[in-house]
Amino acid sequence: MHNLGRNRCFSLWLATFAKDHPFTFVDHTLRGGDSLVGLTAHQVEAFHWQPKEEGALLRDMPSRLRHILNARAQIFDAADETPYETLAQKLAVTEEQMIDLRLAGDLTIAAFFAADKPQERETRRKDLAEKFRRAQERVTDLELENELQGAVRVLKTGQIGITPFHWELEFPEVFRLNEHGSRASGFNAFVGNPPFLGGKKISTNLLPTYRDWLATMFENSNSNSDLVCYFFRRAFELLNLQGGLGLIATNSVSQGATRATGLYYIVKHGGEIFAARKRVAWPGEAAVEVCIIHIWSGPFYGARYLNGRAVANISAFLVEKGGDDDPFVLRQNAGKSFIGYELHGIGFMFDDRSGEANPMSVLEDLAARNPSVRERVFPFIGGAEVNENPIGRYPRLAMNFGSMTLDEALQWRELVDLLRQKVKPTRPARSIIGTGGNINVRDPK
Repeated sequence: MHNLGRNRCFSLWLATFAKDHPFTFVDHTLRGGDSLVGLTAHQVEAFHWQPKEEGALLRDMPSRLRHILNARAQIFDAADETPYETLAQKLAVTEEQMIDLRLAGDLTIAAFFAADKPQERETRRKDLAEKFRRAQERVTDLELENELQGAVRVLKTGQIGITPFHWELEFPEVFRLNEHGSRASGFNAFVGNPPFLGGKKISTNLLPTYRDWLATMFENSNSNSDLVCYFFRRAFELLNLQGGLGLIATNSVSQGATRATGLYYIVKHGGEIFAARKRVAWPGEAAVEVCIIHIWSGPFYGARYLNGRAVANISAFLVEKGGDDDPFVLRQNAGKSFIGYELHGIGFMFDDRSGEANPMSVLEDLAARNPSVRERVFPFIGGAEVNENPIGRYPRLAMNFGSMTLDEALQWRELVDLLRQKVKPTRPARSIIGTGGNINVRDPK
């Protein structure tokens, strides 16, 4: 589940770890959903992920939130000996008042994920907004209510199953609105281990619309950024001034597009990195290294520590010296290097060390039937190969058809059949592989 639920577990533990008191009522603090897919109260009110200044569909939303806030305050202020049933009844009242607000937010997001293009999304949004307005005006209209609930059901039970999480609705006491209608508060702290997922894998694993959502909701973001940086952004924006976060990240958090979308954006918008540990070996069974980063919202006046050493500053690159901005590109280096080949599918590779690649034995079997297949298989050389194999013995091989058409590539039918089996199921329709780095074979089937 793509959320910061672990943080709530920590909060829950603190709330119940009081050995001299009975187990307290915590139902009102336990919430679940996708932390990156949700709307602010203002967006819900406007029934739009990018609301304009004019117009609001839920004009009575401020008063509804005040009623909900007052009811939840009674739960927070209740004495320890208050019966569970009494508190559960008060929570049920707030949940009933929240139904339409959650529905409006979920429908807005359902409109976004229902289409691939902005104009189609806007058309769907207007349609759902009008039907939601009609449903609000009528006492009962089961057909209309079923249609609206069906749109949300498609969102929640679709290919990846998205359950929106509207932070300002779920925790109204944390995000109290001031007299001007803007948020005046936020959480004191976030602690967690959000998921890592390379930017180019977001579209494959979480659909292109999820990538579009991130680009729409997080300004100045880059589609190549690792998913983890969006959790840093979300946690930072939910902090109050003088609040802090401590999250675990992949080592790429201080590099390239991930740094630009996450740490760089944060330090340019009032955040200060006050502690960081780089390349920390994961204590569990996974053979990975992580970064542990602590960020403060607003001016920080305490000591800063980088890898356990006191320093005067920690930049967005997670180093002590230098600024946060990208270094200048040297003109004399133009044309001297490039990013290299992108496989666009592990099925192109032969590698006995990878459980997902084709075993070398498969290549041997194909070559035994048709020796010419070796004409299209080449060493796949990365930094590890250069550093670890000075005599030029490389353990990875990859297919390469250059810019051939499918008809041309079928001279090596055994390899094409393997791609159809291992790669095509993960590629867009009508394509074995896109027009990226090493192969461009179009499959009309």
